[in-house]
Formats: sequence, structure tokens, C-alpha cells
Amino acid sequence: DFATGAVQVERQVRAFNPAPGAFFLLGGERFRILTATIEDRAGEPGLVLDDQLLIGCGADSLRPIMVQRAGKGAMGVEELLRGFAIPAGTRLDPFEAGQPAA
Repeated sequence: DFATGAVQVERQVRAFNPAPGAFFLLGGERFRILTATIEDRAGEPGLVLDDQLLIGCGADSLRPIMVQRAGKGAMGVEELLRGFAIPAGTRLDPFEAGQPAA
């Protein structure tokens, strides 16, 4: 839940790796965040703030470093964005247990 703040989300990313994992949804597809850092930048929770996938949180922002698309291997955010554009202004949804995976 991006509204909780970047520190809490980053802790969840570390705590839930490798299982059960920390995810967000975009267009019905599940993306797993494997590693991330915190940046001191305000933004609306769940909103992509730049073209490098900086995600606004309740306090500060989260910058994913390594991600994994459903059914794909782990990759750096730069590699993901070369083949799957996620422009600034995109709204990401938190993944909740019980939601169907894409």
C-alpha cells in the first residue's frame, strides 16, 4: 500500500523477498518489486512521478531497482522500461491478497 509511506513499503519489499513478495498492479498485470530505494520526493501515493518509475508514497517516494513481471525473469527497471513504457502520471494499484494474478 503506497499510502503507508516509502520507508514502510521498502521494508515490506525486503521482508517479503523472496516470498510472498511485494507487488503492484498495472493494467491488470502483476509486477513484483524485488529491490527498491527511498527518495526524498513528495508525490501522490501510487502515482508514477518520472520516466524512471519513481512511485509516490504517503511520505517520500519509492524507486524500484529490480522488478519482475508475472511469468518473466527478474530485470532492472531500465530494462523493463525499454520494452514496457510506464510514463509519468501513470496510476499503480497495490496488489492485495486474493486478487487474481494476470
